[in-house]
Amino acid sequence: MNGGDSWTAKAVATGEVKPFFKGLEPVEAVVIRHRETGQDILLVHGHQVDSPNVS
Repeated sequence: MNGGDSWTAKAVATGEVKPFFKGLEPVEAVVIRHRETGQDILLVHGHQVDSPNVS
């Protein structure tokens, strides 16, 4: 997981830092399936491509 600080939010009015999306754990990738077509869709987190090496 990328540092826990990225899962906090600072309140504009008070400056108080609180947990954001409390209870959720980030994952690197997930496959979801379209309900009607059955098509799989891959969702990935972060930079998954090295642009200079893509042809």
